Amino acid sequence: MPKTLRTRFLIKKDFQLRYMGTVVMVILVTSLLTGFLVSYALLTSISRQQSLGPVMFKTFTLGIVILSLLLALFTIFISHRIAGPVYRMEQITRKVNEGDLNVRVKLRRSDELKSLGDHFNYMLESIHRDISREKSLIRESLICLKDLKNTISRRSRSQKLNQQIQKLEKLLREKEKNLSRYLV
Repeated sequence: MPKTLRTRFLIKKDFQLRYMGTVVMVILVTSLLTGFLVSYALLTSISRQQSLGPVMFKTFTLGIVILSLLLALFTIFISHRIAGPVYRMEQITRKVNEGDLNVRVKLRRSDELKSLGDHFNYMLESIHRDISREKSLIRESLICLKDLKNTISRRSRSQKLNQQIQKLEKLLREKEKNLSRYLV
């Protein structure tokens, strides 16, 4: 498969810019907190005339701990905002794969993948309509075929016509069986 070049980096601008802004804010807040702690440690050690080594070590350690906690919280938040909708959509696709076309993806308005879920639901509705229409056409075709068989007396039908009627009935029954796995 040939490698394609990326022509756009911001595909879903709202989504990408919101999370880029959040990452920048986390980095900025962490940097400011670390800078504040370092400044405080420097001022405290200078005013007490202490050695800077141990104070700086404690300050940087505290800064790294705070940064790690902020990044952990941010990672949990981001993963939940994306993994939750993906999980729900995965559950729905399993049900659809089992033939249940009556299910729908339910996502919160604030979920990042809401538009994807909405389009998935539109697709399911379209498939549901198409299969319902097909089932109805098959039922009507089988009724017409039965009427046709009854209308043409058995004696007047040729062997070729009998074979064609049986073949048509078999095809319709097979199509009916294939569509019967879908709950509509």
